[in-house]
Amino acid sequence: MRFGSATVARMRLSVDTSPDGSVAAELLLEPDGYGALLGGIDRMRMTAELVQIDGTPKPRLFTVRYDKPDRYRDIRMRFDPRTGALLDFSYDNNGRPAASEVPEALRRDAMDPLTAFFQLRRWAEDPGRRPGESTTLAVFEGRKRLDVVLHFLGSDAQGRLRLRARLLGRFGFDDGLGFVETERNPGPIWLDVVAHSGPCGAPESVVSSRGLLRPSLLLVSSLRQPRRRRCPSRATAAAARPTRTSRARCRSRPRARPSRRAAERWASWRTP
Repeated sequence: MRFGSATVARMRLSVDTSPDGSVAAELLLEPDGYGALLGGIDRMRMTAELVQIDGTPKPRLFTVRYDKPDRYRDIRMRFDPRTGALLDFSYDNNGRPAASEVPEALRRDAMDPLTAFFQLRRWAEDPGRRPGESTTLAVFEGRKRLDVVLHFLGSDAQGRLRLRARLLGRFGFDDGLGFVETERNPGPIWLDVVAHSGPCGAPESVVSSRGLLRPSLLLVSSLRQPRRRRCPSRATAAAARPTRTSRARCRSRPRARPSRRAAERWASWRTP
């Protein structure tokens, strides 16, 4: 994450998909560059458990922890995957129970940020999606509430998705950091999004239209499921000069089986 050419934070998203389609996701945010030097960026860890219902990812459990130098906050939400209803909510501030100030009416029919990410990705990757179509999702993470408005523009020659988004702050946003529209930071603020599609799809870039510094998120690396390493055939192994590494790796070793995990994906955003 950067403002202009200055790095302020780094994000890392990891996704683990099980054979039954359920998903475990983790999003980490930590200060980097000027953000680590000057402060102002909180460390954050989000986790989510999702299940597939009729091909759509639905929330089951969401947690988030915010760490500041002098305090921390923990939020936990449990959902009914069938209806999306919030079944249980807990909020601890420095280990003490606290109450969310977000009105109950704004929490209704809202989902956690990670579920919103997967549902928006599924929506954008729909083969029947046509340029000009849009969708809106209500997002609630315990202390803040916003609407995500996503417009589909089409695909480029490389097959990347072209999107435009707006983040409309409904409650709890004092400063949108150039991404979220608030009363103090009114819109429209358009976010130009370029995203990869497919099983490991992730945004390649998110660039704000607001201000000279143009806040942005850039994809630096994407690590897909590693290829299975195979031992050489007996004829090849006999002809090659043995080494300690090759002997340790391939001595009487059966063919490797695919991992029980369907995929393990990592994506990190920071300045190159």
